[in-house]
Amino acid sequence: MLVLSGAKSLLARHILPVLRDDYKVVAFDDDKGAIDDADFIREILEESNPSIFVNCSEFSLMDDCEFYREKAYAINGFAPGVLADICAERDILLIHFSTPAVFSGDKDYSYSESDTPQPYTVFGDSKLLGEKKIEQSGCRHLIIRVPDVYGGKDSFVHAFLRDMKNGKSIEVIQNHRKNPTYADDVAHVLQMLLDKNVEGLVHMANPGDCTIYEFYKKAHDLYEKTGMKHVDFNVQEIPFDEFITPVDYPINSLLEPARLKHEFSFTPDTWDRALERFMTQHAEELSA
Repeated sequence: MLVLSGAKSLLARHILPVLRDDYKVVAFDDDKGAIDDADFIREILEESNPSIFVNCSEFSLMDDCEFYREKAYAINGFAPGVLADICAERDILLIHFSTPAVFSGDKDYSYSESDTPQPYTVFGDSKLLGEKKIEQSGCRHLIIRVPDVYGGKDSFVHAFLRDMKNGKSIEVIQNHRKNPTYADDVAHVLQMLLDKNVEGLVHMANPGDCTIYEFYKKAHDLYEKTGMKHVDFNVQEIPFDEFITPVDYPINSLLEPARLKHEFSFTPDTWDRALERFMTQHAEELSA
């Protein structure tokens, strides 16, 4: 038996169909119970008696985290800690998803599991607190750091294509380096890690080095290549010091899936190949 929180999140929507092949799943979201409600968590674990808890709940909007700090630390930091304590009591494996925002972004290349976190944002700091609380609890755990994920039904790729179709102009930070990752790939890596009884910290990303401008350009070109229709590409790069935002975004958000490569001899698809698969598999909904 497996319990999953944050069931309506994009990542959970991809994880659930994969895990249901191997587990009976009880899934919930905020409309049924909050991740920071310890009494609710204890009740659902008592009723379901799972061996695994997958936490997909988070307060993830970077800008909002700066303005609603108490909420950010409650959901991203302290709630995972309480959850971990409960899992430790019941010998439940806790799967928790984190972020490259735990790093400063000052490094010249991708961050691996051995790099030391140094967050600059409330989002990153609150997520790092969650990681530390889980580790301190002594519960069996698997923390998976993932970059920005996209997938079916709705994602930032869908939003980008909608804006392009509507003739809107998009501004992105110049040289903002990321490796956005297909949520379906994360789901299948999670399945593999569970099959291998892996614990600890793992980075999962579609590797490679691209700027957000290059990623959007690739998505635009694939959209036209798959025969949907022509749309103008209207994305402008803005120098970091001229980009108006309440958050000092890490300029480098690249993750290196080093443990997957070296310990498990598994290398995920590169970001461009994964994006091409996504565009092909979801062509009908992207063209709507």
